[in-house]
Amino acid sequence: MNNAIYSMFLDAKQKKDIIKMKELYLNNKKNKIIAFEYAKLLLYKGKIDEAQKILLSILEEEKNIYAILELGKIETRKRNYSKAREYFKRLLNTKNKYRALFELAKLELNEKNYIEARKYLFEILKDKKDLYAYFELGKLESICENYDKARSYFNRILKEKNDSYTKLELGKLEFKCGNIEEARKIFTELLNEQNRDYAMFELSRLEGTCGNVNKQREYLEELLNTKIAPSVNVELGIIE
Repeated sequence: MNNAIYSMFLDAKQKKDIIKMKELYLNNKKNKIIAFEYAKLLLYKGKIDEAQKILLSILEEEKNIYAILELGKIETRKRNYSKAREYFKRLLNTKNKYRALFELAKLELNEKNYIEARKYLFEILKDKKDLYAYFELGKLESICENYDKARSYFNRILKEKNDSYTKLELGKLEFKCGNIEEARKIFTELLNEQNRDYAMFELSRLEGTCGNVNKQREYLEELLNTKIAPSVNVELGIIE
């Protein structure tokens, strides 16, 4: 890739300019770096089938572990779980091993294969401390009603970083356990953080459980113009 093309490539990648990246791809089809980044931009824009076609064309010419990973994720999105597993397992002896294990764990968690999901997450943690693995283990143990284990995983993350997603899951766990004041405290703190809307939604549910219908409605009405409006409307329909 000459300097001029490389400069245009970096600019298109940084700006997520799919038109410019497509032009570069069509004029440099043999360049697998450009092809891969164009496929990723297509995925970003929701054009899954187009991206898949390009990634498969890359694999026809070389074993590209990054293309394999993205193809596995595409098959997961399409709910072709057997095919997704095949792609991810091809990566277990490569430098993308941990990413593949993580994707396999998420896949099995979605499929409610909790023993398999737990196995993959523990495999990651055998070799390194991974906060994402702890997060998924926390969610898994919460689903399995192993609340003390789940809480320990979430708190392990929060000792390392102030993560709003982990706080939200911890709040939901405390709510499920009946620790209302602790859950309310966590959700209230999140009203000033990244997951504000989701925290407010959980607060509305909490207040409804406590019989504070007016407070519940107040929270829900504040969320009517957010991306979680469909869920909000369902909750409002229940209390009307």
